[in-house]
Formats: sequence, C-alpha cells, structure tokens
Amino acid sequence: MRKDLIKRKVRFNKDFRWPSLMPDDLRGSAFYYITKDMPDFDAEVRFNTIFFYDVFDRGEFIRHEN
Repeated sequence: MRKDLIKRKVRFNKDFRWPSLMPDDLRGSAFYYITKDMPDFDAEVRFNTIFFYDVFDRGEFIRHEN
C-alpha cells in the first residue's frame, strides 16, 4: 500500500463498507482511480468523495443549509 494512503481517514480493510448514499458510478470511479497508478490528484479527489459520502451517511450535514 502506498505510504500516502495510510494517512488518510478512508482505509480499506476487511471491514470497509461503501457509504450507502454514494452512487454506484462514483464508487466505480473511486475504485478505479485509487487502484490505478495515476497522478495523486485523481486518487485524492476519489478519497475526498468517499469521505464526503461517509460524513453524509452519518447525517453530519443536517441543519447545514449551504
């Protein structure tokens, strides 16, 4: 595993679950860009997307209008 991925909040292990509200096309895109040897920017965007939907699933955006 790349060292920079270890620092991220999103970790892939046997207990990893996709956020339930994350659309399938974004899941596929995230998986593709994280696992391919692409520029780090692409993986960063996908990790941020997973993190966003994980927070969204937990309801942390409730009462935030904008």
